[in-house]
Amino acid sequence: MVPIFLDLAFGIPLALPGLLVLVVDLITEQGPAISLSYEPPESSLMRQPPRNLKTDRMVDWRLLRYSYLISGLVTTGVCLLAYFIVLLSFGIAGGSIWQASKNGFFVFDGSSPPFTADNGTVYSGQEQKAIIFQAHAAYFFNLVACQCINVFLCKTRFVSLFKHGPLRNHTTAYGVSVAIFVALAIIYIGAWQVRGA
Repeated sequence: MVPIFLDLAFGIPLALPGLLVLVVDLITEQGPAISLSYEPPESSLMRQPPRNLKTDRMVDWRLLRYSYLISGLVTTGVCLLAYFIVLLSFGIAGGSIWQASKNGFFVFDGSSPPFTADNGTVYSGQEQKAIIFQAHAAYFFNLVACQCINVFLCKTRFVSLFKHGPLRNHTTAYGVSVAIFVALAIIYIGAWQVRGA
């Protein structure tokens, strides 16, 4: 939601286009998430009291706080940092693209008017398209990588991950490998299409 908010509120070019959102939701997220169903129980499981069905909820404020405030904000921060680093590597500071798309610059369809970066380099519409695709790729790959790291953080609740064994469940390794492979394939196929345009 943050990239959409930044685009609507400040005119910053969309960091993650809709097609990549679907790829994350329907492809790269599935393998690691399904692999958790094959996770062996924690060694302390039988020492935990049964859940009180009237007061204990599967989804409580602790889970929501971790999901949205801790994991969600850290992931968003890492992805946005990668996005802005790519733009900065081309001499485009974050402040210079605020409202840029609303002024006709950085619409990234290849027909944008020339854009002068902060370092004085002038980018044509096709060059702007290639730059934003690289920024999308950085955001997308960091999102997939953060999700793969998060699946290891969610393996246990009461026992240390190292005591539980991070690779006891081989399905997680397969799921993470497939997610990374799909992400890299999409990035490099997309890069090939941009070069061929």
